[in-house]
Amino acid sequence: MDYGDQMRFDKRLIDRNLTRGVITREEYQRHLNRLKDLQNESEILGVDLVHIDRRIPSSPKTDEDEL
Repeated sequence: MDYGDQMRFDKRLIDRNLTRGVITREEYQRHLNRLKDLQNESEILGVDLVHIDRRIPSSPKTDEDEL
């Protein structure tokens, strides 16, 4: 698969490429069927989420915010 094919089937561009006719649904399905199953090579990552209680303003601060 060359660089052009990689971009045609790039996950971020699939909807656009299908809509614009760059690829057909049949081509996309053939591409998906050719992909190697890498599930057994994957690794589960543990993530600790930390909540930061900080107000994020949706608009610039004004003098009224001081009141």
